[in-house]
Amino acid sequence: MLDLHQHTYMLVDSWYPSKELIEAHLQQEFYVIAVLKTNLIIHPKGITIQTKEFVQYIETSDIDLVVTVEEKTYRVYRYEEALKDLDDAVVLLVWKADESMTMENLYCVLSTDPELIDVDILKYDTKRWSMECFFRQAKNTL
Repeated sequence: MLDLHQHTYMLVDSWYPSKELIEAHLQQEFYVIAVLKTNLIIHPKGITIQTKEFVQYIETSDIDLVVTVEEKTYRVYRYEEALKDLDDAVVLLVWKADESMTMENLYCVLSTDPELIDVDILKYDTKRWSMECFFRQAKNTL
């Protein structure tokens, strides 16, 4: 958990962002930043489609910005339209800048704080990975 800018963020891996978990955290006034699987259903312009299929329609000109986080550069498409279970959330579709914008290279991140800018969402997500590595090492030690 991170407490930044007077907000608390729960960072979770793709196994955990269920509707119930997200709602429980939102009730506690915690925001959630979660990695998502690429089969997430989104609704751009009212069309229902999985993110892994939607990727083929994204043009380089659709990319909101190029983001650098910890010396790595990413191309980011910010999706802010409807999600099935969340009214107020953002999904970032992310590719490393030196890789092609294909489904195979796609990384999806959810933020229930729609006011966070893309670079901060990705920056906070990088903290999740170091915590996961710590927990794995601690479990191996025990």
